[in-house]
Amino acid sequence: GDEMANHALEIEDGSVMAWGDNSYGQLGDGTVDDSFTPVAVIGLNDIVYVAAGAHHSFAIESDGTLWAWGRNDYGQLGIGHTIDQYTPVEVQTIGEAVIAVAGGYNHSIALTDVGNVFTWGFSGDGALGNGASIPNSTYILDPVKIDCPGTGFADAIAAGQNRSYIIDSDANGWAFGDNSYGRLGDGSANNTS
Repeated sequence: GDEMANHALEIEDGSVMAWGDNSYGQLGDGTVDDSFTPVAVIGLNDIVYVAAGAHHSFAIESDGTLWAWGRNDYGQLGIGHTIDQYTPVEVQTIGEAVIAVAGGYNHSIALTDVGNVFTWGFSGDGALGNGASIPNSTYILDPVKIDCPGTGFADAIAAGQNRSYIIDSDANGWAFGDNSYGRLGDGSANNTS
């Protein structure tokens, strides 16, 4: 099954509180100390959206600025390198206002206000949706815009362990990545990208 996040995030008056496992700094309080009560994520305000990956975290400001922190060994934070971050760092290379973000196990996916989708991190099993041109062992350190299936514009996104999901503007669902156990819902058990 999927390894789900062992930490949680919530928005309180525009700031972010986090609790749970902090092995990689995913609580964003500048430490690697686990906390069973909410601690304040450092330096964030005017936050409207949060998302927890397996060991990494995201927050989106009301102006569409994306912040990331936590585990980064596969580039899953989207900040150009593979060093873990114990406090939030701005993801600067998308160039569009982000309205939704999801973290998988070692990869991430974001949706912008114009319906574009960006992915980054570990490309195992085709989870980034970049097609066969990206080897399965590659780490993508900065967000890359992918070609959305269907209408070409997305309304919603989600991420699993090595999988990504898109709902397009015609409400069609699309999935790519690890299809073991038929998780992609396409009736097969083949990986797709």
